[in-house]
Amino acid sequence: MGEVVDILEDDLSGLSGDPEDDFLYSVDFYDEEFGESDFRYNDLEKP
Repeated sequence: MGEVVDILEDDLSGLSGDPEDDFLYSVDFYDEEFGESDFRYNDLEKP
């Protein structure tokens, strides 16, 4: 598990056609082994 610590916006939806693709979420994982990583909406799973 982790916490979203930043949300960046771009224009990927211009290529994909999906407005949710415009957001890149930076997730800080509670387990330091994983650190912080960036994901798109479709990569994330709600608990």
